[in-house]
Amino acid sequence: MSIFKQPDFLTLRQLDIENKLYLPTTKLYDHISFKLNASYQDFLFQTTSLYQDICSVLSNTHTAMANTAIAAYENPRETLSAWYEKAINTGSFYYNHIQQTVTPVFQNWQLELTMCKDKTSAYLQAFLENPQQVGLKTIEPVTNYITTTTEQSQLYVQQLMANPEQYLSTAIAPITHSISAVNESIEVTLIGVYYALLDLANILLSQPIATLQALYHNILAALLDIYFDTISSLLITL
Repeated sequence: MSIFKQPDFLTLRQLDIENKLYLPTTKLYDHISFKLNASYQDFLFQTTSLYQDICSVLSNTHTAMANTAIAAYENPRETLSAWYEKAINTGSFYYNHIQQTVTPVFQNWQLELTMCKDKTSAYLQAFLENPQQVGLKTIEPVTNYITTTTEQSQLYVQQLMANPEQYLSTAIAPITHSISAVNESIEVTLIGVYYALLDLANILLSQPIATLQALYHNILAALLDIYFDTISSLLITL
């Protein structure tokens, strides 16, 4: 049934502007303000924390350098010996680490490069000795693909020549079905719109003022419902 034929169409809907417009807008504003304020406070906290960390690192570095300088001045021999021993230990640690992690990877790459080099050399040697056979073997996958495609195309051509009407009908059947479904949907929609407009014209002729008022209130009420649903979804998502 068309909306214009419903018994309560001319009944003016109550426009709940307070709950459908003002209240959702206020909630959205408060929610966004709270989010922005929380983000700003978090930014201030992160900035302050970073500043304190930098100051702490600089202070600790300055203290360590001062203590080291004092130690080197008061006991130069012991301090320099300790520095030398620490440098030796650190260098040995990183050397062993490289030998255990980096060197095997490099050796693996070197082995793969050597294998590729050997395969390339063997291929070139075989090609120089028997170029025709090696060339045919190299392009054999491409030739097989072309042959298969050609045979399939010939089969399609034979089917088309044997029974062109059936082949074309089968080929375009999905497209025809889709077009028919779209046409039917459009036709149903247009028919529905036509009868709805016809009902609206009849009711306008019989009760023009009441019909215009009902249209105005119904449209505003529908817009308020859409706005309320949209804002409610945003509040849930945010």
